[in-house]
Amino acid sequence: MSRVAKDVLVSAILTFALSSVLWGFLGAFHGPSLWLLVPFGRIIPLLIFGIPASIVVYGLVKLRLGFVLGPLLLAGVVVTATHVSVTAALTAVNAYATSGLDPPSRPHVVLGFEGSADCDVACVRILATSTHTLAFRRDTTKEWRLYRRGTGDECETADRWPSKLEFLRAGFLNSCATDRPVPELSDALIIRERLTSGRLTVLPRLFHGVIHEISERMDGRERLLGRMVRGTIRFPVPDAVAILAFGGEMSISAGQTIDIKTFLSAATGIPEAELYAFHAFPPATIMDDLERFFDRPQVSNLAINAWARIAFTNSKDHADVLKPRIDRLLASGSANRIAAGLAALFGFPEVDRHFARDRIIELAFNPLVDAPEALLPSPLKGHLVQIDDFPDAIRQRARAFFVGEPALGRGRVELLFMIMVRGGDAMRRNAIDTLFELQGSRFEDAVFAIGYGGSDVWARSMPTRWTVSDVQRLMGRMADVPNERLSGYVGAFRPSGISAEQKRVLVDHVRERLRIAEASAARRDTDITSLRQLVETVQNTNAS
Repeated sequence: MSRVAKDVLVSAILTFALSSVLWGFLGAFHGPSLWLLVPFGRIIPLLIFGIPASIVVYGLVKLRLGFVLGPLLLAGVVVTATHVSVTAALTAVNAYATSGLDPPSRPHVVLGFEGSADCDVACVRILATSTHTLAFRRDTTKEWRLYRRGTGDECETADRWPSKLEFLRAGFLNSCATDRPVPELSDALIIRERLTSGRLTVLPRLFHGVIHEISERMDGRERLLGRMVRGTIRFPVPDAVAILAFGGEMSISAGQTIDIKTFLSAATGIPEAELYAFHAFPPATIMDDLERFFDRPQVSNLAINAWARIAFTNSKDHADVLKPRIDRLLASGSANRIAAGLAALFGFPEVDRHFARDRIIELAFNPLVDAPEALLPSPLKGHLVQIDDFPDAIRQRARAFFVGEPALGRGRVELLFMIMVRGGDAMRRNAIDTLFELQGSRFEDAVFAIGYGGSDVWARSMPTRWTVSDVQRLMGRMADVPNERLSGYVGAFRPSGISAEQKRVLVDHVRERLRIAEASAARRDTDITSLRQLVETVQNTNAS
């Protein structure tokens, strides 16, 4: 064997061996672990191509032609093999798809959805306005579930309340979906979606994507009407190599296009534009029915969301119907009803929300706001921040509550502070002074609520955060805050930005506390850990 031939063989083997080690290492990273390689995104391509390139350079420097040809020949073999594999996969995918879509032999009452196929909101319209029955079978089950439209007492059982609410939200009264299992469908038009990730035996492992099929079943026998295959052909290399080096896949869409809307329209006779359209209906009638479910815990959130969505959508055209209802809900004393009214109110332009202004202000004082399950503070802040100013009587009442009410929760603290702080620099200073009238845990809790309450808490009174002078006053009260609460207290003002001097003082204060805690006979490891973390956090804070 000539020297050139030996060099070709040696260089090819060397390139293959070194690349295999590198590719094998990179192949161990897949899924979320690929993020670990992101910091090395520029280095990895250099390593991948650097192995054959360095051997070629060696051949050029040493004037050994075989070391130049070996890596090039190996690269040619790899590229050729990849091309052959990808071409074979493309051919198989195109062969598996169908070029056309045959019409069904006759209309079918039952429409089946298998795998991940679904009709979403169109399901309700189909059941409510046609004679069709819907059937579903998922990948995890073997039996079908058959759905038809129910009416009257059929829809009043607790297990069917969610379905009844779906129909109400779509604008259909006195309706729901009833269901029962069936082992198999004997007569149906079926649309099927199958997700595959290299596991389906009928397609190459390089294919990853979705298979869409429409079939007709009569007398238990199924006939394929059409099949579409859509996805990607992935190159036979590790994910990390493909992603970071030269791209790892090519898109493919084979067969007659199968669109769920077109399928449903053709099968039901309902125009595509109507399938997913919002149904026109008298909102008052629908809302009366929805409000019956507000206080039923199993479905209260569904009912509130449906009511609010309808109100939001109809606020412009049916304001005369909605405003009295919203006002009634806001005055109801029920957290669920108040939440629905607040959500619906966002459907009106700011200038048209004045009718609810007094209700919104009064709710800021309501103990319901502090109930964590009520979820009222956030929408109330969204409405309060739109109010330009508050009467002095309201401001004084808020101040009296803020200082004198011992049972204020975080929600009311934020809302009452908004009322006090609104109105310019003087009002802002007065609100901060009122905060500092509090003592002990009430003061710490209020600082926490305001600090973590977002920019709305400052009610557009600039700046919408603690100022450096505010932070100085807050730091002056740190000595009274117990170790176990210090981290939360400092965190409530640290994100606002502190001066370099304040940062130094803060670090020294926490370090001194840490020293005392570590030397204490009644050593508390949780406090020590918290103080250590706080020192590190403050040190990493950018001073303003």
